[in-house]
Amino acid sequence: MASNNARPNCTCEDREAHKDISRGFLYMVKLSLRDEDVKFRKFLKLLSDWKAAQITIIEVVVEVKSMFKDHPQILNGFREFLPREFANLIPKVEYYADQ
Repeated sequence: MASNNARPNCTCEDREAHKDISRGFLYMVKLSLRDEDVKFRKFLKLLSDWKAAQITIIEVVVEVKSMFKDHPQILNGFREFLPREFANLIPKVEYYADQ
């Protein structure tokens, strides 16, 4: 039986793949924010609050879009992390790797 840690309507094909995407995404966020520990902890708190149903996915998306407006790679990764029906709330951002 699949773990409840994976989102049921994720953009990937199965729960195991979603767990791999989630781990990779969180690692990328941690690396990207290595000099912004407060922001990283705030992001983790958002995800924790969402998982605990204390805030809605819409609230998470609004906060993430604002928090990471200067981090297009994080925004693009977050699109993959979101349940399928909410992925379009964050437009795919074109960027160059050296940004």
